[in-house]
Amino acid sequence: MSLATLPNSSAPALNPALAANGADLLRQMGRLGLFQTGVPVSMGGHGGQLRDLCADTETARTVAALGPYAPQVFRAQRLAIEALLQSQNVALREFIVPDLVLAQRAGAAVLEGPALNGQDVGNGWQLNGRFNGVANLVWSGFSLVVPAQLEDNSAGWLMLRSEEDGLYATPGTDKPAWRGATMGVVTLKQVFFRRDEWLGTDALTPHLHAAAAELDRWFAVTQETPQHL
Repeated sequence: MSLATLPNSSAPALNPALAANGADLLRQMGRLGLFQTGVPVSMGGHGGQLRDLCADTETARTVAALGPYAPQVFRAQRLAIEALLQSQNVALREFIVPDLVLAQRAGAAVLEGPALNGQDVGNGWQLNGRFNGVANLVWSGFSLVVPAQLEDNSAGWLMLRSEEDGLYATPGTDKPAWRGATMGVVTLKQVFFRRDEWLGTDALTPHLHAAAAELDRWFAVTQETPQHL
């Protein structure tokens, strides 16, 4: 799937009162620096950890003010960042996280559904599978965090680029979600996978689920707390 590079931060600012698509929302979040908290300074962040982000209700309000689908876009991007921060793959983390923090590239994470099936082809694996309801599938390019079960019985997590041959992103049945959060279907047909994009073993699973739950609580508390004028 051949894709171009995400537009840079010179794009015009969004008017929150107007409907925006998922790519616009992501760029706006990058310009506002919303992904910097909880990311090492060396990778473009402000330092700290995820809990520091989730202690900042003002940032959650800022995200929510961008539109009804903004929390889903933010959640997808932040989970992809978190997966890399916790990954055993240092080279991949240092290469991709800075672009995700600036929203120069989109990130998506699949935490639910069956793992990809990987067949050993000698110098790598061929992956097949399908995921529904995945946010942040921007056409400009995205990195996808997914669970996988390889033929040698190793279970874990890997990161795939949308540019991979055999990886297709299409709208699902929820058209408003496709426009608002670029949420759709990811299909993999004999996608070749190399070990250098392996994120880590199944030990990463509880951390990713805990991070997702923490982000969900963060947004939920913000919705329940009235904003002081």
